[in-house]
Amino acid sequence: YLMFGAACQEEITLNLGVSPFSQLTVWIIVVNPLTKFPLSMAPIGLGCEQAALSLLGLDGSDPLSLVVSLIVRTCLALAALAIVSAVPSFGLVMGVIGATCSFS
Repeated sequence: YLMFGAACQEEITLNLGVSPFSQLTVWIIVVNPLTKFPLSMAPIGLGCEQAALSLLGLDGSDPLSLVVSLIVRTCLALAALAIVSAVPSFGLVMGVIGATCSFS
């Protein structure tokens, strides 16, 4: 792939070429942001589901627990969307928090 020179494009994915490996790399770059949000929200969703189930007195094997799970996770996603929409420069704030509190 191209890294330097006049033929180099502005985006890294355009410089990878047309090999199957480069196409796989492009698709991984596309899928990564789509999976990051659900994987990050999974522990929060599980905790909220357990709290909701215990408040309602339901067991995890109850058929109604699936409905509670869907409602809780939908509300979490909508709350995240509302926060991102309401707070100006939310991406910048989260970038600073992520940079200062990173554990990796």
